[in-house]
Amino acid sequence: LKHQDPIYCGYPGFELDCNGKNAPTIDINNMTYHVLSIDQTSNILKIVREDVKESICPHDFVNTTINHNLFDYSPAYMNITFLYGCPDSFKLHGVPLDSLSCDDNGIDTVLVLPGEQGPGICNHSVIVPIPVMAIESTRLVNSTGLDQVLRGGFEVNWKLDAINCSQCTQSNGRC
Repeated sequence: LKHQDPIYCGYPGFELDCNGKNAPTIDINNMTYHVLSIDQTSNILKIVREDVKESICPHDFVNTTINHNLFDYSPAYMNITFLYGCPDSFKLHGVPLDSLSCDDNGIDTVLVLPGEQGPGICNHSVIVPIPVMAIESTRLVNSTGLDQVLRGGFEVNWKLDAINCSQCTQSNGRC
């Protein structure tokens, strides 16, 4: 959907905002994602959180979530957790993947752990998907590697109702 197209044009929930020179964006569950690629043959959309694209540390303390009525995560991805504002006495049940500084958030040290973790005694936690291969092959040895992995985004498969989609196509995009 182009920015100037009427609201009825295109399948609801899949609207792209094409804003000139920048990559198109899509809003999913009130979060903006940059669209890195679209594979129409296999229904795969590769996206990256807008705040992660700008900085290795997510600015919005909000978990990555998708609308499961419209999208599914690719099985090649798993979640990692950024833990913010943990006390010095915080003891991990395991080894963090990384520890980095996020001064732009006003927080000195951020721990990155595999899997989904709640904040617990830390101030915030943010869950972001990354490729499973990044964990298995590189162990994200340093923040530069993590930065590249995060900015590479993640894949989602879009789901369409075949009947409604064909009706939308037959009407030249009026849905």
